[in-house]
Amino acid sequence: MKKTRTLEFSIINIKLQPRTPDRTGKYIKLMKLAAENRQSVPVHGPRHGCINSAYIEERFEKEVVTGELVTFTNIDTDGAWHNVITGKEADPTAVEKVKDPLRNLQPDRKTFRYFFYPEDHVMIYLSKNRTSRLTPNQAVWLLKEVLNTEEMRAALQVRTIEVQAMTDAQQILDVFSEYKVNYLHVDFTKPNDSSSDIGKSIEEIFEEEHVKREEIKKWADETGSIQPNEQTKKLIEAGAKDGKVEIRAKDDDGEKKTFNTQKMPIVEQVQYSVDYPLFNFCFEKADKMLEKYVKKTNPK
Repeated sequence: MKKTRTLEFSIINIKLQPRTPDRTGKYIKLMKLAAENRQSVPVHGPRHGCINSAYIEERFEKEVVTGELVTFTNIDTDGAWHNVITGKEADPTAVEKVKDPLRNLQPDRKTFRYFFYPEDHVMIYLSKNRTSRLTPNQAVWLLKEVLNTEEMRAALQVRTIEVQAMTDAQQILDVFSEYKVNYLHVDFTKPNDSSSDIGKSIEEIFEEEHVKREEIKKWADETGSIQPNEQTKKLIEAGAKDGKVEIRAKDDDGEKKTFNTQKMPIVEQVQYSVDYPLFNFCFEKADKMLEKYVKKTNPK
């Protein structure tokens, strides 16, 4: 019997604003600069993280940036040190002997392989492997802090660098058939690509009306449940990728429920056979998730 273990993958949407003609080249430059800087930022509690590496892989005649996100436990070597034997503060002389060698060393290193598709401006990454886990919200925080800096914006000549976890639009739409939805809020910005019909439609409207952001709110009538038409469903799809969606509903017992994109990031579990190269497996899985959630096709 083949030995397997469970892996998890998630998708992060990264957008340069405003759009530029050479956006593919700028996205590649963005990731390479971040890896060169290797700036570490707090992720959760004492854990810090960074974009540790970035290099190009050719994939179906297109360039994909791959590398590792790394997290570790950050030790404040300048703080007070505790002697676990004596139960007292450590002797300053003993502390000085170990402080300097530790300044560039941090324990409990965890690595997370990522694949960034510059044409689609999405990062698909391994979010869980064995005991290593980097949740989508933690990854968003890490990437925002590392990418959307004054230095990076100046280097790429952009106004801002937006980062958000992608949500499966179908998961949101399923709420309308499972609950009585009394409130819908969709908030989205101009898409950074026009690969889908809704993307093209929104892009044309935003450019025609000189709009950079749109917000839609709907409340249910006396029937007590919103039933979205095809146009509203497309706007929900746009919000799932390039904005946010919030739904307030009730179940059959009248209990109130709230759903939003921040709490519903894409997390796909898959069984991995350990005798197959992990890098190849992750790359293949990333390609499939790109087709499924971004290109909106159904890969086998």
